Amino acid sequence: MVRIAVGSTNRAKIEAVRRVFVERYPVVDIVSLGVASSVPSQPVNGQTFEGAQHRAEELRKLDKDGSCRYYVGIEGGIVSMHSRWFQVDAACIIDSEGGMAFGMAPSFEVPPRIVDRLRKGEELSCVLDEILSQTNTKETGMIKFLSKGKVDKTAHLAQGVEMALFQLMNKGFYSSD
Repeated sequence: MVRIAVGSTNRAKIEAVRRVFVERYPVVDIVSLGVASSVPSQPVNGQTFEGAQHRAEELRKLDKDGSCRYYVGIEGGIVSMHSRWFQVDAACIIDSEGGMAFGMAPSFEVPPRIVDRLRKGEELSCVLDEILSQTNTKETGMIKFLSKGKVDKTAHLAQGVEMALFQLMNKGFYSSD
């Protein structure tokens, strides 16, 4: 059995991690724990990666008996590229040996009317809840709305987790030796 700690109580994030790891290990035990990201509630640019890393590092510190093989932090944020703003989801995985890798889910441009509010410090899920007259869009994400239900947040996040995990499973290719 492989135990994986996820730094969130968000169901989409937990399920994304489970989906990726069950493809590699016959039995997995997912432990979820809400840990602080140490970044603002709406991360911008590099804060997204810092938040994912901090979540993974905090999990590792909390695992006093070393029972977990992997520690996964996932953070959503916005980044500025090519004079536009994109929504990104970064994953950071730390393994029990201290190896660390990052991955990203596919990114997409954020509508300008939403970007303006995010840049003022509002959190994406709060903005979406208001605009869409819904609650708990944190679980479904903007991707489900913009894709008209074709892409769900869990599958989207799983791609970022996958991108980080394959680096740890191929350490020889990523070493500087």
